[in-house]
Amino acid sequence: MGVGGVITGLLDWATDGLWSAAALALEWVSGFANSNFMSALAGAGVGALTAQWIANRSDRKRALLAELRATNASVMIAFALTNAYCSLKSQQVAGVAKRYKELLDQLIAFYALQGSPTVGPRLFQFEADLQTVNLPGTQIDSLEQMLFEKVSPPGRALLVCTSLRQATRGLSQAVEVRNSIIADLRARSPLPSGLLEFVYIGLPNQQGHVDSNFRDCVVAISTQTDDCIFFSKTLMEDLVCHGKGLASKLGKNAPRVPEPDFARASADGLIPPDSQYEEWLAGYRERAVPTKNLEWANLLQFADWG
Repeated sequence: MGVGGVITGLLDWATDGLWSAAALALEWVSGFANSNFMSALAGAGVGALTAQWIANRSDRKRALLAELRATNASVMIAFALTNAYCSLKSQQVAGVAKRYKELLDQLIAFYALQGSPTVGPRLFQFEADLQTVNLPGTQIDSLEQMLFEKVSPPGRALLVCTSLRQATRGLSQAVEVRNSIIADLRARSPLPSGLLEFVYIGLPNQQGHVDSNFRDCVVAISTQTDDCIFFSKTLMEDLVCHGKGLASKLGKNAPRVPEPDFARASADGLIPPDSQYEEWLAGYRERAVPTKNLEWANLLQFADWG
C-alpha cells in the first residue's frame, strides 16, 4: 500500500470516529433532556414564572384597592367642603351680599333725586350691616395630601384642587379684611360725621378721596364663596369618575364609589351655574375673580353686580 492509501485510510478512520462520537453525544443529550431532572427543572421554572405573575397581579390589585379607598375618602372630603361652603353662602354670605346690594340701590335712587354725592350730615340715612362673617373649618390640607400622595387622578383634578386652594385663601383674606374694618368701626363708635359713608359705602369724602376696601371685600366674599363651591363640587365629580374607573378594573367585588347629590342645593340657588365658569371649563385656565371699577363714576355698574 502506498503513502496515499495510508493517508486515505487514516482520514476515513478519523471521520468514522467523529461521527460515532457525535452520535453518542446526541444520544446522551437527548436522554438527559428527557430525564426526570430536566422535567423537574422545567416544571420549577414554569411554576416560578406563574407564581411571580400571580404575585404581581395581587400587588396590582392591592394597589388599585388602596387607591380606590383613598379616592372614596377624597370624594367625601370634597363633598364636605362643598356642603360647608353652601352652608356658608346660605347662612351668612348671601344675606351680607343681598343687604349691601340693596343699600347701593337705595343710594343710587337717593342721589338720582339729590344730585352729585357729597359726604355730609343727614345726607343719606342707612343702617350699616356690621355682622362679621365666620368661616367654617375645612379639611383641604388633608384633601391635598390625599390627592398628591395616595391618588393618581386625571390632570384636571389636580388643577381644580389648586384653584380651590387659591379660592379658599382669597376668601379667607377678604373675610379677614372686612372683619377688621368692622372691628375698627365698632371701636371708634360714635363715629364722626361722614366716616361711615366714607368707609362702609365708599363715598368720596370732602377732599375727594375714596376708600373702596369694604365694598371690594363684600364683592370678593360673594364671588369667592361661589368659587369654593364650584371648585370643590367639580373636584368631587372628577374624583367620582376616577373612582369608577378604578372600580371597573377591580371587578364586581370592588368597594362602591359614593356619588353625593346636590339637587337640593341647586334648587335653593346655592350652586353657581357652569356658565359662570365657561372660560375656565373650556381650557382649564385659572378663572379670574370679576373685578369692578369702584370709583363713584362707575357705581351704577357696580350696583348691577349680584
